Amino acid sequence: HKREAPELLLQNAGLKKTKARLAILTYLQENPTPHSTEDISRALVNNTDTSTIYRSLETLESCRIITRIDFKKGRAYYEIVDPDHHHHH
Repeated sequence: HKREAPELLLQNAGLKKTKARLAILTYLQENPTPHSTEDISRALVNNTDTSTIYRSLETLESCRIITRIDFKKGRAYYEIVDPDHHHHH
């Protein structure tokens, strides 16, 4: 299963390749389970400030590059949208 490079995902969506967006996508691809906003901002806190991460997550979600899953207690989790979501097993 081939993963699109983060740069390509942004390019295909017509988004600018910002450091925060690339960092988020790289992180989600390398850790392919749903992650909370807190997980993501903790992982990237050294390179990117939290408000930029939150804004980038919203942008990526609205462009359907990542998807938001609302788990209990109202916490949002994000993961990369799988382009072949109809699984061929």
